[in-house]
Amino acid sequence: MISLKNTVAAVFLAGIMFAGVSCQNAHSDQETLENYRWWRTDVKTFEFEIAEETSYDILFFMRYITAYPYPILKVHAEMTKPDGTTVEKDIFIKAIDEKGKYIGDVAGDMWDIESPVSEKEILPKGKYTLTLTHAMPDDPVVALMSVGYRVRISE
Repeated sequence: MISLKNTVAAVFLAGIMFAGVSCQNAHSDQETLENYRWWRTDVKTFEFEIAEETSYDILFFMRYITAYPYPILKVHAEMTKPDGTTVEKDIFIKAIDEKGKYIGDVAGDMWDIESPVSEKEILPKGKYTLTLTHAMPDDPVVALMSVGYRVRISE
């Protein structure tokens, strides 16, 4: 039989675990791509606020379907910092390995991948703008469901 004491302890521990996870993820967002196509002119813009100056990891997120035809996705990222300076970086996200197998977490025919844009970067407090544009030779890039980002406190 389950005691009230054990139930309260379990709920308390679950709350602590949930709070710890949510503190690590400072911000995240993604945008769904219409008809599973990402056009070069479809620049994805995300805004987020950093409340505490500390070390953060910034990750690019993509969800694609098994029909994705490219071994990589090349993305151009620009981040505007609170002081107005802009940092640019090209990101190469590997989606298919050397043996032709898809990479990422899979559910049915959907695959999720996160790839680091920046790791252990000290971000000052303030408002940030992140823009993402695909930099692939083909336009549009097909079989992509969504793209986005995640900012988390570095470990």
